[in-house]
Amino acid sequence: MERIKVGHDTFAATKAPLWLAHDLGLFSKHGLEVELTHAAIDQKLRVAEVEVPVINVEMGGDVPIIVCGGVPTFTARLWEALLYDVVSLACTEHTVHHQLVTVPSARRLGDLRGKRVGVTRFGNMTEYIVRVLARRADLDPDRDLVLLYLGGSEMTGLEALKRGRLDACLLREPHASEARALRFTSPVDVPALQIPIYGSGVTTTRSFLGRQPAIVEAFLKGFLEGTAIFLQDEARSLEVMARHMALGPSELQRAYREVRTFLPRKPFPSIEGTRLALEVFRRPALPALDPEAFIDPEPLRRLDASGFIDALYAGPEN
Repeated sequence: MERIKVGHDTFAATKAPLWLAHDLGLFSKHGLEVELTHAAIDQKLRVAEVEVPVINVEMGGDVPIIVCGGVPTFTARLWEALLYDVVSLACTEHTVHHQLVTVPSARRLGDLRGKRVGVTRFGNMTEYIVRVLARRADLDPDRDLVLLYLGGSEMTGLEALKRGRLDACLLREPHASEARALRFTSPVDVPALQIPIYGSGVTTTRSFLGRQPAIVEAFLKGFLEGTAIFLQDEARSLEVMARHMALGPSELQRAYREVRTFLPRKPFPSIEGTRLALEVFRRPALPALDPEAFIDPEPLRRLDASGFIDALYAGPEN
């Protein structure tokens, strides 16, 4: 049995396939003893007068695999001072599913000019979404918005809205429904825009992948089995999610059902989400990078070609 630490960056419903694989012993089936560790992406490094996020785990060392949002790992790699050669192998969210929640006076995106918009952390998914939405409204996010970095979870943004310290932020379920119940509004249906994103996914380093391809394959098998259970067994999924998320039963169910609408059976890396993230966060002084340098679909492609993924959905109800 190979022992390995695996990080995850949030306690959100998108991490449920990982928790299912761990708690139900699916990794053990494939010869892995996995220890989960919370890996916050909130440490910063100052490079070329810009603060950039650093994954707060030793990629390729003590924690060689992390399940996290692709956007912050890609923005970190924009700065060559970061020495780990991160690469993403899987992506479980290819378009944006957050909701933009605002004070009632903001009836359209353009009304956010001069407003306080909360994002959880520098360079992460929420800042990415805000910057893309600002572009669509002909706003410069650095000049026309007051971006406030909250340094916490989505609950931090919701609490700031309720206390009048923000005018807008991005929320998922169940927090988006809670905000609407408090008479906050959504000036645009963000999921309907189908904005490409590289959401939560499996990240490692090219060096670890090269040294330990069997461990990576075993991890992916367990993760894919966790995904299949999530998509096919609501009761078991909610039971496991309740161990990891501080939500009541109805809130857990809303979070689960939202993620079930978009979680793919075959979570191949998103080249379009990668490309747009690099474009949105690129600074003039930094080099342009090839999106394909950030992803490697081959491990997942081999499993798919073997029939492993299809066999997980071979029951009569599928």
